[in-house]
Amino acid sequence: MMEQSKGHGTVWLKAAVTGSLWGAIEVIMGSFLHNLGIPMAGTILASFGVAVMVASGVLWNERGLFWRAGLICALMKSISPSAVILGPMIGITMEAFLMEGSVRLFGRNLLGYVVGGILAVQSVLLYKVLFLLASYGLSIIDILKNLYAFAAKQLSLTSYSPQVLLGILLGVYAAIGVVAAIIGFVAGKRSLKTPAGKESSVTDVSGKPLIKRELKIDYSVWLLFLHLAAVVGGIYMINGTEWYIGALYVLLYVGFCIFKYRSALSRLKKPVIWIQIFVITMLAGFFVAKTAGSGISIEGLIVGIKLNLRAMLVVLAFSSIGVELRSPLIRSFFSGKRISMLYFSAEAGFSALPAVIEGISRPAAFFRAPLASLTDMVGRSEGLYASIAGNSSIPLYIISGSKGEGKTTFVAALAEELRKKGLRVGGILSLGFWENNERSGFEIQSLLTGEKMKLAGTKPVDGWAFFGRFYFNPEAIEFGKAELNKLLRETVDVVIIDEVGPWELKGGGWADALDKLTNEFQGTMVWTIRRNLDPIVLLRWKFTRFQLVDCLKANKANIANQIFNEK
Repeated sequence: MMEQSKGHGTVWLKAAVTGSLWGAIEVIMGSFLHNLGIPMAGTILASFGVAVMVASGVLWNERGLFWRAGLICALMKSISPSAVILGPMIGITMEAFLMEGSVRLFGRNLLGYVVGGILAVQSVLLYKVLFLLASYGLSIIDILKNLYAFAAKQLSLTSYSPQVLLGILLGVYAAIGVVAAIIGFVAGKRSLKTPAGKESSVTDVSGKPLIKRELKIDYSVWLLFLHLAAVVGGIYMINGTEWYIGALYVLLYVGFCIFKYRSALSRLKKPVIWIQIFVITMLAGFFVAKTAGSGISIEGLIVGIKLNLRAMLVVLAFSSIGVELRSPLIRSFFSGKRISMLYFSAEAGFSALPAVIEGISRPAAFFRAPLASLTDMVGRSEGLYASIAGNSSIPLYIISGSKGEGKTTFVAALAEELRKKGLRVGGILSLGFWENNERSGFEIQSLLTGEKMKLAGTKPVDGWAFFGRFYFNPEAIEFGKAELNKLLRETVDVVIIDEVGPWELKGGGWADALDKLTNEFQGTMVWTIRRNLDPIVLLRWKFTRFQLVDCLKANKANIANQIFNEK
């Protein structure tokens, strides 16, 4: 009998659910915290992320769950209305990989989760320090050291070194991580003992953009490199020339960003930006090394101006890069072959997000009873997983192989073996033909009637669709779809589809008919798929009950017997 697969398709879909839970908290709680101006909002969100990861880890003992969920949640930040998304995306990814590393080192137990929680929450502090250094450079360290020495002297706290205060701060962050991990652990254990929560349906987002466009933006990959180059060149101009030359450079860059991106202007409208600029400038005036604590100096003010110019340059570059990451070309990159598993599982996470947000506790209730709220959220995970993995009851045999290895020959012979056993077989074959030892086209053949039609060729024909290196006959495509749709009205035991490939993954070819079949057909399916595309296809059509069959190694009679015995 075919077993429920525990392969990559399953863990990616469970990561999609975990990522949607985490993403929902980022959306709901993040807006709540930032709108109220609550201090340490990033740390609080990180602790919620730790609790979600731990609870899901207790519920699902899947290797690689955390780093996958972190990547999916980070992609969800791309739909945030915030002007700055790159920073939070990096932070979320860091937290997920630290948790993954901890449980692999210490095991999937309370110790592993607690250590992971400590590291994940403390990574927020590390990220803030790194971003501060990236924004202001090493000069900010001297200012802060002199500020601390001045304050310690005034308050008679010279016995407390900066290292001691840093240790206390790290201890506070560690305690937050421990509490978050324990809450997640208990919530996960409780969710295992309680019935699944209210079922929620998910929204079909297939074919919809994963990364939403900002209105009136003409995206360009070259601008990504331009912004990176602008930062490098700007830092050189600020540090290596007179301050007014650096100011002119940054002013021109700011003007370009305002012209190109509306989000840059909204960023600069925030009063906190200008308050921060004033404070940093004045601190530099008082506490640069040569004049620390002896009054404001022109030298110090110039240092402060340079620090703020650098910070404004870096912040606007981050904001602009974040906008460019929403580019359809970047979306196309995410749906490419190498990382399509991430893209399609992220789509599954997006489909679950509305149902998760609908069921999440209100922010105030979450703060009052975090354990109960988290237990309720995680209790819905199994239902959400079952919803997005909706085809798990359909047995699928994947006949895989590279180009020219005989996938079509294998399934054609398999169809004959099945017919000999009295099973009715329907579907389509893509029969290749060759010229000069090179494949020059295909014919499509109905397995029910034997009817054939020219499907594709390498020579251009008016009205034919071009994909890969072939031109496809639209009439043959419609013929194939009609044959597949016919199977829902016929009494058919086994459906063979040769083949499901890159065009279908991008919504072309038989994609529409496959969507309908996988939702309505109740028999066994046999699909031919190009080698290494099988995990991507499984995620796209949400199969979790499948068997991989190598067309070069498998015996068609054995596969036919297995299919027959499962009927």
